[in-house]
Amino acid sequence: MIVLCDACGRQYDVSGYAPGEKVRCACGTILTVPRQQSLEAAVLHCSSCGGPLEEGADRCPYCGGVVDRDQAKLTLVCPSCFARIPGTARFCSHCGLVLHPQKIEAVSDRALSCPRCAVPLRRRTTDGLDMYECPECCGLWLGNDDFDAVRRKKVAEFEQYPVPREETKARRLEPVLYLKCPECGVLMNRVNFAKRSGVIIDQCREHGVWLDDEELERIARFISEGGLVTASKAQARETSRLAEQRSFMAPMQGSVDTGWQSPDTPVSLFGSLMSALFK
Repeated sequence: MIVLCDACGRQYDVSGYAPGEKVRCACGTILTVPRQQSLEAAVLHCSSCGGPLEEGADRCPYCGGVVDRDQAKLTLVCPSCFARIPGTARFCSHCGLVLHPQKIEAVSDRALSCPRCAVPLRRRTTDGLDMYECPECCGLWLGNDDFDAVRRKKVAEFEQYPVPREETKARRLEPVLYLKCPECGVLMNRVNFAKRSGVIIDQCREHGVWLDDEELERIARFISEGGLVTASKAQARETSRLAEQRSFMAPMQGSVDTGWQSPDTPVSLFGSLMSALFK
């Protein structure tokens, strides 16, 4: 089920929530999950591209998509006109509304606080991603899924439109400070993103990533310049080198023990030779 915020027009997927349960829109409006209802409506628009259809048409004249009237596939309800539409629809087949539902959380008394400033974080949605922002230091808290979505999106953009690499300015070293996860309160790990980006992020394996001001932009730039591709190739070379080293050392480790060990220093080498001569 999708609900529509009348105040700002955002759409949210509330599948799994009980009727009457409260959810909070990114604009601050409290929404109530309605009871499931639907309207049998004529198919007036293509559910794939939103183009207008003639009555009884089997295919869309604009995108060539098949007009599906199978009742068993009408599993979604339009949040505007409440018409039953296919579960895979991108547009309402009755009123033509563009469907772009976002994830949402139920209203909770638990508020997230900035791990640096200890002030409440403000939730905002950017390009379909949920993040929490500190109003004082401008740091961002992203869940693991949303952070992975940012990474995948920037990788896809790089593959299509690579960005020329820019010279990076040296940054002033900040004192090391371990921060607590806004979700569970456990100290987060400090991680160099992709091991070579130079962007030190604070990460909770269970819940998400804390990014200080401008770190998200720096990560996006690093990926857009091919940093992840370069890091992946470097990791592959290192893995290959270690495999060759293990392969080289395996016969030596499995050889017969003669009782003689290779000396570590010139002094020990001299001592070993003298012992062998005067036995």
